Amino acid sequence: MADLFNEAQDPSTAYIRYLAQRAGMPRQGTFARSVLENRGQDLARLAIPFGYGINTDIGGQGKDYLPFYEKYAANDPSWADIQGKARGIQGSLGTQYPASGTPYDEIMLGRYGDPESGQANQLGFTQAGLGTQVNPYLQGGLEQQLRRRFQQQQATNTSESWLDYAIANGLM
Repeated sequence: MADLFNEAQDPSTAYIRYLAQRAGMPRQGTFARSVLENRGQDLARLAIPFGYGINTDIGGQGKDYLPFYEKYAANDPSWADIQGKARGIQGSLGTQYPASGTPYDEIMLGRYGDPESGQANQLGFTQAGLGTQVNPYLQGGLEQQLRRRFQQQQATNTSESWLDYAIANGLM
C-alpha cells in the first residue's frame, strides 16, 4: 500500500490522509478504504465551491483539501453556506465565456459550465449538499431520486442547467 502521507493530492485520498494523520491509522482494509474514499469524494464536491483545490494566487484556499477536512470532517458546512455556494456557482455560470468576472468565476465556469461534465458536476454538488441534510442510511435513495430527476430534467429541457432547475424547485 502506498504511503498515505505522500500520495498525490486527490480528493478521494485526501480524506484518508486526513484521517490517517489525525488518528494515526495509516492502513485500512479494502472495504473501509472504499467507504472513506466515497466520503472523501462527497466532501471534495463541497470543497471546490468553498475554494479548496484552487490555487491561492487566483483567490482559492489552496490546492490541498486537508484544511477543508480539518474544518468540516466532523460537521459538514451549514445548509445556508451550501446554498450560498450553489448560488455563487449559478452566478458564475451566468457570465459569458471567457468569464468577465473574477478568476473564481472562471474556475467555476470551467468546472460547472462545460456542456458534458459540467452538468454531472452540478448533480454531484447537489447530491453532496443535500446529503449533509439527510440521515446517512437514506443517502443512497436520495442520490437515486436526484439522478432520476436529473435525467428527466435533462431529457425535457436541455437548455436549462441542472443547478438552475434545482434552485428553482427548492432542491438547493
